[in-house]
Amino acid sequence: MYKYVLQFSILICLFLAHIPIFSQTNFPSASPIKKKSTFSKLVEKNLYITAGMNFSKQTISLNSYSSKFIYDLSNYNKNLYKPGYFIGLRYEGDSKRNQKMIYAMGLEKVVAGSKYLDGINLPPFLKYFTPFKADDQLVILSLASYYKQEFPFGDMNKYKLSLVLGPSMNIRLSEQSPDNLINKNYKHIYFSGNGGIEFNNPSFYTVFVHYKLALSSFTKAPINTNMNSVEIGTIIKTSDLF
Repeated sequence: MYKYVLQFSILICLFLAHIPIFSQTNFPSASPIKKKSTFSKLVEKNLYITAGMNFSKQTISLNSYSSKFIYDLSNYNKNLYKPGYFIGLRYEGDSKRNQKMIYAMGLEKVVAGSKYLDGINLPPFLKYFTPFKADDQLVILSLASYYKQEFPFGDMNKYKLSLVLGPSMNIRLSEQSPDNLINKNYKHIYFSGNGGIEFNNPSFYTVFVHYKLALSSFTKAPINTNMNSVEIGTIIKTSDLF
């Protein structure tokens, strides 16, 4: 787990280094008034911490895949969303006509239910079997960008309701299970389309519900695995914590 934290820390540094506000040059001012650093301004205005729970399910199609392994499908075919958790950072650009661009990075612990669309029948057994056992616990680094549109909701000075939409790249940090490692069934990266709503009470909190729809398979051909998730969480401005 330590190496995941180290990798995440390095990526956070790279993420911050590429934010445009860091690339601006500050020239010394003749004014005796002490100015805040660009980092302080960023922390106070644009940088947020996100945290919450995710609920994930993967849909698996074998497509005539075969291997030396065989598993009782009834032990692994769990058609449900299982809970995990996530924490991350996000940078919000300045609002223009109630529109924003958002860039986010998150570390996710994914625990997924597995829905198999096909199986193998081996007479005389009445059960169904599978030559592939999906990994159901993963550590994922998610990199995302969103378009955010605010909509009128009561008093706009007190409450804000927003729609967010955008793509994400999901990078597997955890190792494959020994069985899958033999055939190298999993890819390192898969892509998702994200959308959801966010409710903001500027004086207290922001809560959100996002849905992540798989746009590519998480496994190599011929196996097709789509990982879909629901995320429920909160957004906190870093200046409120530090």
